[in-house]
Amino acid sequence: MPDWKIEKWKLTSDQINDMLYDLDMRDVLPYDAFGGKVVPYIGWFWRPVGFDYHKEYSFGVLPVYDLVLESNADVKIGFMENNKWGYGYCHCPAKDWQEIRHLLETALLDQTHDNFKAVDDKIQSLYTRKR
Repeated sequence: MPDWKIEKWKLTSDQINDMLYDLDMRDVLPYDAFGGKVVPYIGWFWRPVGFDYHKEYSFGVLPVYDLVLESNADVKIGFMENNKWGYGYCHCPAKDWQEIRHLLETALLDQTHDNFKAVDDKIQSLYTRKR
């Protein structure tokens, strides 16, 4: 496993957020994490994340639910910058956060299914490790 103490990033936080917001507006995505979103996030639209100043992160936990309009058969975690639902959180330590940022940059610079799946898999692994 590489050393995730990377100080030099290819993309700024603003660039990452702009690219994710633009992808959120597309009809066809290279990957669907859940709910028609290229990376896992909880909410109706992408909200900016402070990638440049977070040393660690707390992902939101989307519980299992079954509603008339939508359902979620498995617990999922994702970015959640606006927790209006009172969902729980899953802590992401600094080493994992650095790896996620690296995987996210790779995916945004080379937008393939496999690259975005690697981001999603890493994020989801944080919750399954806690169980």
